[in-house]
Amino acid sequence: MHTVIFLFSILVLFENNNTNNLNQYNKFYQTYLNEIYKELEYREKVEIAKEYIEAFKGAIKSVILWNMMRGSFGDI
Repeated sequence: MHTVIFLFSILVLFENNNTNNLNQYNKFYQTYLNEIYKELEYREKVEIAKEYIEAFKGAIKSVILWNMMRGSFGDI
């Protein structure tokens, strides 16, 4: 696995792929993952993880908003 990561790093450096923003980098990384991991099980786990992350982000935003409304953060 370390060899694959090393080779990928070399390819990225020599192909001069520009990543201007996070979305472009994410698409590039997903393409890389799809080439390496063709297994359906892995893709399903990634989708489940994305759902958990989105749910977590929503929960965190509501907690932060609630604390800001109560003034728990002091002077922000």
